[in-house]
Amino acid sequence: MEQEVGGILQITGENGQTTKKMDNDNIEIIDPENYRGGSKESLNHSQIVKIALVRAIEAGCVEMREGYMTLKKDKFGNELPIYVPDTRLVLIECIETVRMSMGVDMDEESTKKIKELEEELKKKLNEYLELEKKEWDTAPLQVKIAWKQRGIVYLPQKLNKSFFFYNEYLLDKVAIYRRMYVEMDKLAYRKDYWKEEFFEG
Repeated sequence: MEQEVGGILQITGENGQTTKKMDNDNIEIIDPENYRGGSKESLNHSQIVKIALVRAIEAGCVEMREGYMTLKKDKFGNELPIYVPDTRLVLIECIETVRMSMGVDMDEESTKKIKELEEELKKKLNEYLELEKKEWDTAPLQVKIAWKQRGIVYLPQKLNKSFFFYNEYLLDKVAIYRRMYVEMDKLAYRKDYWKEEFFEG
């Protein structure tokens, strides 16, 4: 049996199970320029910055660990593979979002500090690249063959995720990005973005 409800076609089979199908003819296309979401009022710049800062804090308040695959059951009992994100990468991306949102706010002090931290991170990366190259060059042929069979190859100027050095570099990167966050938080205070007594993220 077929029945249309609110532009959605409901089909009931002989077994009593109901499926739903969208009626494409009733889909309304909204002009992106006129879309405002569910918010009653738009956010100003300082609010956007504060939201980004709070999200970064939340991302930094969990255990820093690698991403991994796990299984999760759906409502029918089927096991589905689910990827649990790498919390280190999540934190780094959140702080990158803070940097993006505060691009127009950067002053001489914050620009200088963050540039110094970027140089420190670049130096760390070069150190790990050298260590990884040495590890590859000095490894016995049989070990290299085993690595290649597992899809592990040496790539110049890029750390291989299967090597020890990648995780060590990520830990250093997280530590340096936390220091970047501190500089941008100081900048937010200099801009009086935290002046309001109450802020809800």
